[in-house]
Amino acid sequence: MAKQQIRQKETEVSTQDGVGKQLERTLTVDDSSLPSPQELAAYKEVDPNIVTFLMESASLEQKHRHNIDKSKIDIIKKSETRISRTKSVQCLSVGLSQYVTPKPVLNSLLPYA
Repeated sequence: MAKQQIRQKETEVSTQDGVGKQLERTLTVDDSSLPSPQELAAYKEVDPNIVTFLMESASLEQKHRHNIDKSKIDIIKKSETRISRTKSVQCLSVGLSQYVTPKPVLNSLLPYA
């Protein structure tokens, strides 16, 4: 992963009704769990073992991200399974109600019948 930039730019608009504002903003985000090579070199001057520590930390961070993504996918799968079961039960209920409920009552319950 690398640095990502989010840019936002608004311009001033003058009309008879009013005047707008101008805004320009750039946000740079580094979403890498490792520092840049220049930063690593500076850290290494302070502590020669820091690179090993940072590599292990980055590895743990990556495992954590993957576990979180897997958990999200599992939650979505369970949710979709529950929705599917609910729809199946509803369809079965409507289908069985045609055999159990007298026809005039069923026609009043279903607006499209």
